[in-house]
Amino acid sequence: MEAGKDSAAAVPAQASAPRRGQREVPLKYLVPLAYAPVLPIIRIALRKHPRARAVVFGTALTAALGHGIYLLAFDSSVQ
Repeated sequence: MEAGKDSAAAVPAQASAPRRGQREVPLKYLVPLAYAPVLPIIRIALRKHPRARAVVFGTALTAALGHGIYLLAFDSSVQ
């Protein structure tokens, strides 16, 4: 019976452990998941309009790269 008391005392109580708050999804890191399918769709949808395709594709690509640069420039973990 003494061995049971020792093993129970060795396990810390969960009530005393600090609770972590709800983690939120960082939406700014999920934007590339939206850009990945949009770029090929732009190319396919505007196949018959080469000038518009170039402008829209270039704008979307510039926005995606700008977003990436923004994340890298203002990320607190990168020094």
